[in-house]
Amino acid sequence: MRERGKGLHLIVDAVATRRLDDARAIQKVIRVLSRVTGLTLRRTVTEMFPNGSDFGHGITVIGILSESNITIHTSPDCGMINVDIYSCKPFDTELAIATLKDVFGVQELKQVRKILRY
Repeated sequence: MRERGKGLHLIVDAVATRRLDDARAIQKVIRVLSRVTGLTLRRTVTEMFPNGSDFGHGITVIGILSESNITIHTSPDCGMINVDIYSCKPFDTELAIATLKDVFGVQELKQVRKILRY
């Protein structure tokens, strides 16, 4: 029987100040994250959400990877980003977090979870 690989799951919720309402910038962040983590981006899917929810308007960009996915949700009215990176191969979580801090002007990390998945 073939041994299954271990996956890595990074979840980041943060207060941020930049690029939260810029879909193209968020798509670029997905490309940068895939490159710096050594993951293979296949395509992105972007959805814009107009006002109407408790969180106001927002953007969700999903990067579909050969190894799994990267998802970024933004809530500009709340100044929040929610990021989820899941891969069936290891990646540098600290580099991913540093990239998010730099690009989005992260002021505070509300939650960071690194989970080893089987």
